[in-house]
Parts: sequence; structure tokens; C-alpha cells
Amino acid sequence: MKSITRKKFLKTTALGSLGVISLPLTCMPKARSSEDVVVGAHPWVYAANLPNYDITPKLEQIFADMSYAGMEGVELMHHPLRSSEATQKIGELSEKHDLPVIGTSYGAPMWNRQKHSEILEDAETIITNLASVGGRTLGTSVGNTEGRKTPEQLDAQAELLQTLIAICEDNGVVLNLHNHTYEVEDDMHDLLGTLERLPGTPLGPDLNWLIRGA
Repeated sequence: MKSITRKKFLKTTALGSLGVISLPLTCMPKARSSEDVVVGAHPWVYAANLPNYDITPKLEQIFADMSYAGMEGVELMHHPLRSSEATQKIGELSEKHDLPVIGTSYGAPMWNRQKHSEILEDAETIITNLASVGGRTLGTSVGNTEGRKTPEQLDAQAELLQTLIAICEDNGVVLNLHNHTYEVEDDMHDLLGTLERLPGTPLGPDLNWLIRGA
């Protein structure tokens, strides 16, 4: 049996624990070969047991662990980007660990027209703060309902997405549709309903959720 150093063990463990993602060159601020694949990670494993999945208390550990594991970027969860103080901390940690912020995931019940004003205000703050720390992608989930979404609900979420896409573009951010199971279950009723209304919207598929929803 081959021996393994503690450092190699920790790196292997970290890679297995983190939600690893790969993104094209255009998402990253560092100059790289056009053939390189950038490997980044999402901190879901840290958020899973935190209240409201808010990773703010774990930011220092997240950046330190991902940097040590050899990640080339981090896709945040949106909660700390609601705060200017936490956003400043993210910028400092990104610089300290030489670990660029790729973007953030973001989800809200966009199908609910009564919540549009609230969601819009929240998302605009997050997008602006994300851009300030170099983030370039907003992995967006539209929210689930108890049953099959109606055409009116699909219309509502598409209208809000269109507004968010424009805000993202103004801040140099690209919105992509990040799926959970509910977007791809039922013959992809939800996802296809969005794409029929907003054709050409970039996709940010999560392979684990795709498998679960198949």
C-alpha cells in the first residue's frame, strides 16, 4: 500500500467534499491559455448545516480550504452578498488567498408575482456586490411550487428573469439558469417553459440535480 502525506490526504478530501465546478475562461479574471479548463468549487458542503444555509460565518474557512485544495475559483452562495461588510470581507479573502470569485448561486420564488418587488430589490443588491468582488456569473434558480406551474406562473418568472438579466448585463454579470430537480422533472416542464419565453438564456446545469430529476 502506497503511503500518502497529510497534505495530499487533505487535498483529496477537500476535492471530494466540495461541489466542484468547471467554467470557461471568460468567467475568470486571470490570463490563461484558451485551452485551459478552470476548476472552481461551490461551498454547499459548508452551508448544509448552517441556519438558512448562510455561509457568512464560514467565509474564512471556505477560502482557506478551497485555496489549499488547489481550486482556481469559488462560486459563492448569495447570503453574504446581501451585506456590504461581508462583501468587503469576501474581497479581502479573495485577494489574500489569490482565489477569484467566479460568481454566486441565487434562488427565489420568481413565479410569485406578488414577491417580485422584494426579489428584485434583493437581487439587485446581490448582483451589485457580486460585481464589486469580481464575480461574473449568477446561477439562478426560479423556485418551486407544490404542483405543476401554470402558464401564468411561468410568465411571471420569465418576466422577472428578463429584468434580472438586464441588471446583470449592466454590472458585467451573466445570468444562467441553474437547475434543481423541480426544473427538470415532469419532462422538463419548468425549464422548457422558461426557455420558450426566454430563448437563448445561458444554462448552468447541475449534473447531480439533473440525474435526480431524470
